[in-house]
Amino acid sequence: MSRIAGIIYPSAFQVTEIIGEMHTTYPSHSSFDYFSHKNIELGGWNTPISTNEAKDVKGMLDGEIYNRDELRKELKKLGFKFQTDNDSELIVYAYDAWKEDFIKHLNGPFALAIFDEKREILLIARDRMGQKPLYWTAQGEYWLFSTEIKGLIATGLVPQTPSNEALASFLYFGFVPQDLAAIQGVNKLLPDHYLKVDLKRRSVIRQYWSLSTHLQSKKILSKEEAYEQLGKRLEEAVRISLPKEGTVGSYLEGNLGSSVMSWFLSHALPRDRIRTYTALFAEPREPQEFQISTEVAKTLTLKHQVKFIEPDEVLDELPKIVWHLDEPIADPYAVQAWHFGKIASAECSHAYADLGWEEMLGGNSRYFTSAEKVTPPLAFFLARLPTKLRDRVVVPFLKAIRCDYLYRILRNVDIDRSQVSYLMESALFKGKGRKKISPKLFKAFDPEVFTQRFHHLSTLPGSINPSLYYDAKTELPDRLLIQFERLLSAHNVRVINPFLDHRLVELLAEIPEDIKFESKTPGAPLRHLMEKLCHGCPPFPERDGSFMDTWRTNERFRKCFELLLKGRLVEEGHISARWIQHHLNFPYLIPRTFKQLWALLVLEIWFRLYISRPIDLSTTTLTTEELLTQK
Repeated sequence: MSRIAGIIYPSAFQVTEIIGEMHTTYPSHSSFDYFSHKNIELGGWNTPISTNEAKDVKGMLDGEIYNRDELRKELKKLGFKFQTDNDSELIVYAYDAWKEDFIKHLNGPFALAIFDEKREILLIARDRMGQKPLYWTAQGEYWLFSTEIKGLIATGLVPQTPSNEALASFLYFGFVPQDLAAIQGVNKLLPDHYLKVDLKRRSVIRQYWSLSTHLQSKKILSKEEAYEQLGKRLEEAVRISLPKEGTVGSYLEGNLGSSVMSWFLSHALPRDRIRTYTALFAEPREPQEFQISTEVAKTLTLKHQVKFIEPDEVLDELPKIVWHLDEPIADPYAVQAWHFGKIASAECSHAYADLGWEEMLGGNSRYFTSAEKVTPPLAFFLARLPTKLRDRVVVPFLKAIRCDYLYRILRNVDIDRSQVSYLMESALFKGKGRKKISPKLFKAFDPEVFTQRFHHLSTLPGSINPSLYYDAKTELPDRLLIQFERLLSAHNVRVINPFLDHRLVELLAEIPEDIKFESKTPGAPLRHLMEKLCHGCPPFPERDGSFMDTWRTNERFRKCFELLLKGRLVEEGHISARWIQHHLNFPYLIPRTFKQLWALLVLEIWFRLYISRPIDLSTTTLTTEELLTQK
């Protein structure tokens, strides 16, 4: 598991090698590479710090560059001579050749850092889709970055204070979105962005790639041409990411995306190099995913392994899962990712996943069903009044008596209510429910402000593309990608996501909606492609989450929820004990209430691991009950 980090001190006289404190949060067997210059320190764990021939540029990388062979040839033609075959050296020479534009040449999942000694500039960057997380913070006169929040905290420079805005957004989304981070003063670098900072800690953030630009530019393609290009790009995305040796795993979930991924993998490698894995929650009846994944593996003649996860295993290992996630994520399917990494690690160091296909191809029925009708606020209707009436009568009147409400009206002028409804439909705690669960945090997050701040969805063409774009910029990097990256890395398995190859993403963004969303069928182009390629493959239903019925009637889960009443979140006033008690009074929890209590349980565990005590790797050996009852 690779990590990178760095610190810029106030001056060279105050350098005390604080970066070494990050060791306490990492396994003891991690190798460590170190570099310092004047008042900057850089550290790489299980990844080298490389340099150029002039020794004035240093670089380190957490991730992989899939187009390394292509880039090496291009750089060799420019006169660069490579001393090693590691990707850290590759990005150093790419920077030498193209300066900041070098990032546009990279294809793969990465978080990277480049230090230019001549210019005394540190550049950190994150891949286009956000497969690798990267955090930064300015704490007083110090400036720090790291691929892990726990590493920042371990330096002693970052107070263990939760961000109220992040906690409030967690209650809404079930994860911490966009540039927010769960620790106050810490920021996530957004996907497809880079940050430059000098040794005086002056910084600037810039975007180097834009998904919305590709959604706005459409290709002129026939249906057949679209399917053909999709197949070619998928085949190429799998081929360039193939490990040169060893057994390769594939997560076969019993859905369309993972089945397509396993098909392409089975035609790119000898069958004896491939293993497929399914991790499912144990249920009274046999899960549909089990039947389908087994049938697909049999059709493709691949060696397949299935792991059934018992409820006790979930609660025994939940603190460990939350520890490795680094930020609270309320998605129970993270437990599946954890066990996928565990069973794959016995045979593989690389494993393929299907992340991104739903967000790129509308692979879920939620994109085609009408969102729950949420009655727009009065401010929305006032914003839609004729311009002259609104600007000459309503605005001056409210400016004189209610400036705060005037702001709400102006905020609604360009807002797309259908997209706000889509956002509200997927919310964990909706409307007044957020106020009941946490009066303290309710005002710290406004979904309308969030939509306007990050996503000008009304500028995107089509009826479904805005929803895909929203999910691709929030759900995908901040809920899905981070859990696979963190939880597989914890088992020393690198995750590969071919659907997120940026050339494939650009193609899918530019395919016209009438082809991409034909007959409002989820993942229509992929279904047509699979029908041509895999004649023996079964139909692919969406997962139904029926395991929740087992969990919500499990007595051990209920006891853990009862422990929340005396938890840190209640003690600190973040969560209402009255709300928890009210819902626990019902002998049977309904699915929605269970999801909400599960989210609070995850948040409580995270709070105890990251806020209530010094960062300590040993706490991950505790079960959920042991952690919640510790003083």
